[in-house]
Amino acid sequence: MSHTSSRSIGSLARKILFPKPPYRAYNSDETRRFGGPLAYFGNGHIEGTTSVAGNPNLPKSCPVRAYVRETGQFVREVTSSETGVYRFENIKVGVDYTLIAIDETNQHNAVIADRLRAKP
Repeated sequence: MSHTSSRSIGSLARKILFPKPPYRAYNSDETRRFGGPLAYFGNGHIEGTTSVAGNPNLPKSCPVRAYVRETGQFVREVTSSETGVYRFENIKVGVDYTLIAIDETNQHNAVIADRLRAKP
């Protein structure tokens, strides 16, 4: 009969119950210095505009959040200007991103742009 210590069972239980995520943890030091996880820091950019649909469309300043499409990991957030222009700088190329523009006034639903890629 073999004897297993409670310590090794506890360690095994932690590994089963709390597996490591498939990506690097998002920590405040990386946020402060790079604006997001280092794994998605690069030499690319994504830019676009936010507006309220109409005739003509009206520019809208709002938060725009970038997520990695494959994992759903939050990368960073920017706020579009009063003219509706936003730009994510120093973002990794070769990754599909999903962007979500949020209307903080709650008058409009969020708008999603999917499968965007950073340009060098």
